[in-house]
Amino acid sequence: MGVTRTSSGPIALVGCIEACDRCAVVATSVTVDEYRQRSRDRSSIGAHLRHALEHVQCLVDAVETGTVDYDRRARDPRLEEQPEALCETVLWLRERLAMLGEGALERPLNVRESAAPDTGPTETRSTIARELTFLSGHTLHHLEIAGLIAALQGIDIPVEWSLAYSTAAWRATTGTPYAAD
Repeated sequence: MGVTRTSSGPIALVGCIEACDRCAVVATSVTVDEYRQRSRDRSSIGAHLRHALEHVQCLVDAVETGTVDYDRRARDPRLEEQPEALCETVLWLRERLAMLGEGALERPLNVRESAAPDTGPTETRSTIARELTFLSGHTLHHLEIAGLIAALQGIDIPVEWSLAYSTAAWRATTGTPYAAD
C-alpha cells in the first residue's frame, strides 16, 4: 500500500493519521504468515494492529453519536488475518478522519471504557482532539508490541515505525540512540 502522508492540518489529527498509516506499512512489510503467526498462544502482529485501529474506528463512529465506547470494538478477525483488509480499513479511517474540521476537534465526547477488573464501564468527558492524541500514542504502543513479535520471528521492523513522537523529538535533539526515554 502506498501511504500518502498528511503533513498539514490539526496536529492531533495529523498524528493519528500518521499512526494509522504506520499500521498499514507494517502490515505490508511482512508476509501473511508472519502477520498471522502467534507464539505460545499470544497475540499476533495482525491482532495488535487490529486492536489499535478498532479503537480509532470507535472514535470515528463517536463523531456522530457523541459517545465513544472503546469496549464495543468490532473485533473483526479479518483485520488480524488479512493484511489487505487492514489496509482497506486504514484508507477508510483516513477518509473519515480527513472529513473532521478544526472546529469538530474541540467537540465534547463521552468516553465509555472499562477501567478496572470486574467492573462495568466508566464514563468520562473528553474531546475529539484529546481522543485523537490518546489514539496516536495507543497505536504507536501496539506497533511497538508488533515490532517485538516480529523480532521474535526474526523479522526486522524499523524502530522508527513505532517510536513515540515525543521520543523521536527527544532523540533528534539529544542524539540519544536508544528508543525508550
